[in-house]
Amino acid sequence: MLIFRQRKGLRSLLTVLLVVALSAALLVGCGRSGGNGGGGGGDVSGYEWLLADATLPPLDPVTVRGNGPEDWRDEIIYFVMTDRFKDGDKSNNPPSPFYNKSSDTAYHGGDLQGLRDEVDYLRRLGVTAVWITPPVENNICDHTAPQYTNYHGYGARDFQKVDPFLVSNTTNDGFDDFKAFVDHMHNNGLLVIQDVVVNHMGEITVYPGQSDLWGPPFNSSGYPAAFVSDYFSGQSWVATERVMKPSPPFDNINFFHNCGPIAGAWDDPVQGVKGDFYNKRDLKTTDPDVREALIQAYGKWVETGVDGFRLDTVKHVEEDFWDEFSPAIRNYAGEKKFLQFGEVWKGAHSDLYRYTQGERLDSVLNYVLYFRIKDVFIGGGSTSALTDELAGRENGGYRTAGIAGGGAELGANEVIVNFIDNHDNRRFLTEAGGSLPKLYNALCYLMTTKGIPCIYYNTENDTTGSSGDAGRKDMVFAPTNNKTFTLIRVLAKLRRENVALRRGDMSVLKDSASANSHAKFFAFVRHTGVSAENVFVFVNASDQQITQEVDLGGYAQNGDVIRNILYAEFNQEESLTVTNGKVTVTLPPHNTKIFKL
Repeated sequence: MLIFRQRKGLRSLLTVLLVVALSAALLVGCGRSGGNGGGGGGDVSGYEWLLADATLPPLDPVTVRGNGPEDWRDEIIYFVMTDRFKDGDKSNNPPSPFYNKSSDTAYHGGDLQGLRDEVDYLRRLGVTAVWITPPVENNICDHTAPQYTNYHGYGARDFQKVDPFLVSNTTNDGFDDFKAFVDHMHNNGLLVIQDVVVNHMGEITVYPGQSDLWGPPFNSSGYPAAFVSDYFSGQSWVATERVMKPSPPFDNINFFHNCGPIAGAWDDPVQGVKGDFYNKRDLKTTDPDVREALIQAYGKWVETGVDGFRLDTVKHVEEDFWDEFSPAIRNYAGEKKFLQFGEVWKGAHSDLYRYTQGERLDSVLNYVLYFRIKDVFIGGGSTSALTDELAGRENGGYRTAGIAGGGAELGANEVIVNFIDNHDNRRFLTEAGGSLPKLYNALCYLMTTKGIPCIYYNTENDTTGSSGDAGRKDMVFAPTNNKTFTLIRVLAKLRRENVALRRGDMSVLKDSASANSHAKFFAFVRHTGVSAENVFVFVNASDQQITQEVDLGGYAQNGDVIRNILYAEFNQEESLTVTNGKVTVTLPPHNTKIFKL
């Protein structure tokens, strides 16, 4: 899902309110006051052990990834807003006024060459897979408002072409250049995940009598409609490079519901599925011809070698669509462990796992955990919410057998994608009032809990920002003295070196609802049965120092010594001796410690 602009008056009011609220939050918060950040500043009390790198370490030897992953649980995803990452080829930038780096809603020039140029940066950060925003050809802008472009990629004009603003060579509709990009990432040890939209295209249709961006009120019976380039033929303000018909078969007006925009009823089973997503025109995905066209279009992208799809606005497509689409995409992928995970913006696992049933998606974005992390690490909620989330994930209705990996069929809950912020939501650091310790605590949990962690670009640079366009700031490549960059890199290293943190089971040892526990304390163990590798994680989500006795649940024996492997990465030693099956641990406010036998 992508948050699109609101009506002008409402947008202005919301902007004023957001500025006031954000300013107040940052004034009372500790740490940075905004901007893209960098340099590791701000209040890092309790993280004195976290030393920024003066020089970055040498890169590990490259493992070519052309055959995909061995096990998706081993991966760390880095989500990039491609247009905001790096302008690697200035010759493919849009013309003025659509290109304007001072505008939040215009193109900034980021492209695939920019990603190719920075593979070493990504590898040093420790990520292993790059999720790019939709690379399909987009309308250059909304036809009534040229200052509002589709830089983000979610306003498709043609699913069967690569957006010319992303590639340097448009031969073969840009697919030759796109495949070269995928090959380059693979040859440098990085997987590629492509963002995919099947629910809607850009504002390529128009309703008769339409006078603004949004069209008439929602009508489930539908309205007469035409393609914009046909309806406004000959009018000077319709620039052919802005809004044109897509290629066949999508140049068929009957491929769309033409019911008008969703009017706030996002979860309504009729309006939420048939209505336009803001000003983006809803595809009639109930139609067999539409389904087949989408399968064939995206099958062509699978053949470029990409390793997975992130599926946008999943809940706005009828559920049985995924019974047909997902297996067809797997057929295109062949033997490759191709990951399909969807966006279901809901706060209960029962609303998420339904999309993984049968032969549907392999996984989903874990919005349940996203909401719980905000509640616990920012809002001061009980850490028992983390226990409840894990229980819902483990005991829910997620498909138990999905993509192959690790010698077994991985269930959807095993490869669920966890995150703390993204392009639709306010930056975590903004939500946390600028508190770097809260951010660090959330990152530690993200990188040690079960599932696949996903880092949103610029998080390593202490970036703040509101939701929508204003939060999608240009990438700032971290200097070597950035503590947040270093923390992510070290956490990635610990995952790489400890199989329990990647593939192990997870058992909660203590939370804030446990008997005799301190409020906002959380302890768990990641453990493996075969190698008997156990990693213990202790979390303090409160504003006070906490000392807690924790029963290790038989995962360590009397006399065993557990060592803080996070501190050890910074040449500091801390160890605890197990007595009567327990250890006593002390944590500063908003802090995490990671121990291993």
